[in-house]
Amino acid sequence: MGSWVQMGGESIKITPEMTRIHAHLCGDGYISRYKEKRDERDIRKYNRKKEKREVFIVGYTNSEPTLIEIFRNDIKRIHNSKLKMTLNKKKREIKVKSKKLFNIFQQLGVGNSRTWSIPQEIFKNTKLAKEWLRAYFDDEAHVEKGRFRIRVKSVNKDGLKQVKELLAKLKIKAKIRDLTNAYLLEISGKENVVNFYLKIGFSHPKKLSSPWKSHPPQC
Repeated sequence: MGSWVQMGGESIKITPEMTRIHAHLCGDGYISRYKEKRDERDIRKYNRKKEKREVFIVGYTNSEPTLIEIFRNDIKRIHNSKLKMTLNKKKREIKVKSKKLFNIFQQLGVGNSRTWSIPQEIFKNTKLAKEWLRAYFDDEAHVEKGRFRIRVKSVNKDGLKQVKELLAKLKIKAKIRDLTNAYLLEISGKENVVNFYLKIGFSHPKKLSSPWKSHPPQC
Protein backbone atom coordinates (compact mmCIF):
# COMPACT_ATOMS: atom_id res chain seq x y z
CA MET A 1 0.00 0.00 0.00
CA GLY A 2 1.17 3.51 -0.77
CA SER A 3 0.72 6.73 1.18
CA TRP A 4 -1.87 9.25 0.10
CA VAL A 5 -2.40 12.96 0.77
CA GLN A 6 -5.40 15.21 0.09
CA MET A 7 -4.67 18.30 -1.98
CA GLY A 8 -7.42 20.62 -3.12
CA GLY A 9 -10.02 17.85 -3.08
CA GLU A 10 -7.73 15.51 -5.01
CA SER A 11 -6.13 12.36 -3.59
CA ILE A 12 -2.46 12.15 -4.56
CA LYS A 13 -0.35 9.06 -3.96
CA ILE A 14 3.09 9.62 -2.50
CA THR A 15 5.27 7.46 -4.74
CA PRO A 16 9.00 6.67 -4.46
CA GLU A 17 9.58 9.16 -7.30
CA MET A 18 7.77 11.94 -5.42
CA THR A 19 9.65 11.03 -2.27
CA ARG A 20 13.04 11.33 -3.97
CA ILE A 21 12.11 14.65 -5.54
CA HIS A 22 10.96 15.94 -2.14
CA ALA A 23 14.28 14.94 -0.55
CA HIS A 24 16.30 16.56 -3.35
CA LEU A 25 14.28 19.76 -3.00
CA CYS A 26 15.16 19.76 0.71
CA GLY A 27 18.80 19.18 -0.23
CA ASP A 28 20.24 20.84 -3.33
CA GLY A 29 16.91 21.78 -4.88
CA TYR A 30 14.39 24.59 -4.48
CA ILE A 31 10.91 25.82 -5.29
CA SER A 32 10.26 29.44 -6.19
CA ARG A 33 7.59 31.74 -7.57
CA TYR A 34 7.91 35.13 -9.20
CA LYS A 35 6.17 37.45 -11.64
CA GLU A 36 7.42 38.15 -15.13
CA LYS A 37 6.23 40.50 -17.84
CA ARG A 38 4.20 38.89 -20.61
CA ASP A 39 5.29 39.15 -24.21
CA GLU A 40 3.35 41.89 -26.02
CA ARG A 41 2.30 39.47 -28.77
CA ASP A 42 0.91 37.12 -26.11
CA ILE A 43 -1.09 39.97 -24.55
CA ARG A 44 -2.63 40.96 -27.90
CA LYS A 45 -3.26 37.43 -29.16
CA TYR A 46 -5.07 36.22 -26.04
CA ASN A 47 -6.41 39.59 -24.92
CA ARG A 48 -4.65 39.28 -21.56
CA LYS A 49 -5.87 41.67 -18.86
CA LYS A 50 -2.69 41.47 -16.81
CA GLU A 51 0.72 42.48 -18.12
CA LYS A 52 2.49 40.15 -15.71
CA ARG A 53 2.06 36.47 -15.01
CA GLU A 54 3.10 34.38 -12.05
CA VAL A 55 5.71 31.69 -12.68
CA PHE A 56 6.17 28.61 -10.49
CA ILE A 57 9.53 26.80 -10.57
CA VAL A 58 10.71 23.43 -9.25
CA GLY A 59 14.48 23.22 -9.64
CA TYR A 60 17.51 21.14 -8.71
CA THR A 61 21.24 21.85 -8.89
CA ASN A 62 23.95 19.21 -8.50
CA SER A 63 27.43 18.67 -9.90
CA GLU A 64 26.82 14.91 -10.26
CA PRO A 65 25.17 14.07 -13.65
CA THR A 66 23.75 10.79 -12.29
CA LEU A 67 21.65 12.64 -9.71
CA ILE A 68 20.48 15.20 -12.27
CA GLU A 69 19.31 12.34 -14.49
CA ILE A 70 17.49 10.62 -11.61
CA PHE A 71 15.70 13.88 -10.80
CA ARG A 72 14.70 14.41 -14.44
CA ASN A 73 13.38 10.86 -14.81
CA ASP A 74 11.41 11.12 -11.57
CA ILE A 75 9.76 14.35 -12.76
CA LYS A 76 8.78 12.62 -16.00
CA ARG A 77 7.27 9.65 -14.18
CA ILE A 78 5.09 11.60 -11.75
CA HIS A 79 3.63 14.05 -14.26
CA ASN A 80 1.40 12.76 -17.04
CA SER A 81 1.55 15.88 -19.19
CA LYS A 82 4.61 16.82 -21.19
CA LEU A 83 6.39 19.32 -19.00
CA LYS A 84 9.08 21.46 -20.51
CA MET A 85 12.26 20.92 -18.53
CA THR A 86 15.27 23.18 -18.87
CA LEU A 87 18.69 21.59 -18.36
CA ASN A 88 21.63 23.97 -17.93
CA LYS A 89 24.75 21.80 -18.11
CA LYS A 90 27.06 24.72 -17.35
CA LYS A 91 25.24 25.56 -14.14
CA ARG A 92 24.46 21.86 -13.57
CA GLU A 93 20.84 22.76 -12.97
CA ILE A 94 17.50 21.38 -14.10
CA LYS A 95 14.19 23.16 -13.62
CA VAL A 96 10.59 22.86 -14.65
CA LYS A 97 7.75 25.37 -14.69
CA SER A 98 4.71 23.86 -12.99
CA LYS A 99 2.21 25.41 -10.60
CA LYS A 100 0.82 21.96 -9.77
CA LEU A 101 4.20 20.51 -8.78
CA PHE A 102 5.07 23.67 -6.86
CA ASN A 103 1.85 23.40 -4.85
CA ILE A 104 2.25 19.66 -4.22
CA PHE A 105 5.76 19.90 -2.83
CA GLN A 106 5.07 23.08 -0.90
CA GLN A 107 2.17 21.34 0.84
CA LEU A 108 4.40 18.34 1.52
CA GLY A 109 6.83 20.50 3.47
CA VAL A 110 9.36 21.80 0.97
CA GLY A 111 10.43 25.30 1.97
CA ASN A 112 13.71 27.12 2.11
CA SER A 113 16.94 25.78 3.63
CA ARG A 114 15.77 26.69 7.14
CA THR A 115 12.15 25.56 7.00
CA TRP A 116 11.83 22.29 5.04
CA SER A 117 10.22 19.33 6.78
CA ILE A 118 9.45 15.67 6.11
CA PRO A 119 5.71 14.85 5.87
CA GLN A 120 4.11 12.17 8.05
CA GLU A 121 3.12 10.23 4.93
CA ILE A 122 6.82 9.44 4.48
CA PHE A 123 7.41 8.77 8.17
CA LYS A 124 4.70 6.11 8.21
CA ASN A 125 6.08 4.18 5.24
CA THR A 126 9.45 2.43 5.71
CA LYS A 127 10.05 2.03 1.97
CA LEU A 128 9.46 5.74 1.35
CA ALA A 129 11.58 6.68 4.36
CA LYS A 130 14.54 4.80 2.89
CA GLU A 131 14.04 6.48 -0.49
CA TRP A 132 13.94 9.90 1.16
CA LEU A 133 17.05 9.30 3.23
CA ARG A 134 19.04 7.96 0.26
CA ALA A 135 18.19 10.95 -1.93
CA TYR A 136 18.83 13.50 0.84
CA PHE A 137 22.16 11.94 1.82
CA ASP A 138 23.14 11.78 -1.87
CA ASP A 139 22.94 15.57 -1.84
CA GLU A 140 24.08 16.52 1.62
CA ALA A 141 26.29 13.82 3.14
CA HIS A 142 30.05 13.89 3.48
CA VAL A 143 31.42 10.37 3.83
CA GLU A 144 34.66 9.81 5.72
CA LYS A 145 35.33 6.28 4.54
CA GLY A 146 38.49 5.64 6.52
CA ARG A 147 36.84 6.66 9.79
CA PHE A 148 33.36 5.11 9.52
CA ARG A 149 31.64 8.48 9.67
CA ILE A 150 28.87 10.16 7.66
CA ARG A 151 28.11 13.83 8.27
CA VAL A 152 25.37 16.21 7.16
CA LYS A 153 25.56 19.95 7.78
CA SER A 154 22.39 22.07 7.73
CA VAL A 155 20.93 25.31 9.06
CA ASN A 156 17.63 23.50 9.69
CA LYS A 157 17.84 21.92 13.14
CA ASP A 158 14.21 20.77 13.17
CA GLY A 159 14.74 19.11 9.79
CA LEU A 160 17.83 17.30 11.06
CA LYS A 161 15.86 16.11 14.08
CA GLN A 162 13.37 14.51 11.69
CA VAL A 163 16.24 12.90 9.77
CA LYS A 164 17.63 11.53 13.04
CA GLU A 165 14.19 10.13 13.92
CA LEU A 166 13.89 8.39 10.54
CA LEU A 167 17.33 6.87 11.00
CA ALA A 168 16.38 5.65 14.47
CA LYS A 169 13.40 3.80 13.00
CA LEU A 170 15.94 1.85 10.94
CA LYS A 171 18.14 1.16 14.01
CA ILE A 172 20.78 3.65 12.89
CA LYS A 173 22.02 5.97 15.63
CA ALA A 174 22.92 9.58 14.90
CA LYS A 175 23.89 12.64 16.90
CA ILE A 176 23.25 16.34 16.29
CA ARG A 177 25.53 19.05 17.57
CA ASP A 178 25.56 22.80 17.26
CA LEU A 179 28.03 24.63 15.05
CA THR A 180 28.41 28.33 14.43
CA ASN A 181 25.29 29.29 12.43
CA ALA A 182 24.55 25.65 11.54
CA TYR A 183 24.04 22.13 12.86
CA LEU A 184 25.81 18.85 12.21
CA LEU A 185 24.19 15.42 12.08
CA GLU A 186 26.72 12.63 12.44
CA ILE A 187 26.48 8.87 11.97
CA SER A 188 29.61 7.31 13.42
CA GLY A 189 30.97 3.93 14.38
CA LYS A 190 31.33 0.83 12.26
CA GLU A 191 27.94 -0.70 13.13
CA ASN A 192 25.94 2.45 12.36
CA VAL A 193 27.75 3.26 9.12
CA VAL A 194 27.53 -0.34 7.90
CA ASN A 195 23.81 -0.37 8.70
CA PHE A 196 23.37 2.83 6.73
CA TYR A 197 25.03 1.33 3.66
CA LEU A 198 23.09 -1.94 3.95
CA LYS A 199 19.65 -0.44 4.69
CA ILE A 200 19.78 2.85 2.77
CA GLY A 201 22.91 3.25 0.67
CA PHE A 202 23.68 5.86 -1.97
CA SER A 203 22.92 6.52 -5.62
CA HIS A 204 25.77 9.04 -5.87
CA PRO A 205 28.55 7.09 -7.66
CA LYS A 206 31.33 8.67 -5.57
CA LYS A 207 29.61 7.61 -2.35
CA LEU A 208 28.55 4.15 -3.52
CA SER A 209 31.74 2.28 -2.67
CA SER A 210 31.73 0.62 0.74
CA PRO A 211 33.81 2.20 3.52
CA TRP A 212 34.95 -1.13 4.92
CA LYS A 213 37.30 -2.47 2.21
CA SER A 214 39.83 -3.64 4.76
CA HIS A 215 37.22 -4.65 7.37
CA PRO A 216 34.09 -6.07 5.68
CA PRO A 217 30.89 -6.23 7.79
CA GLN A 218 30.05 -9.47 9.56
CA CYS A 219 26.37 -9.52 8.62
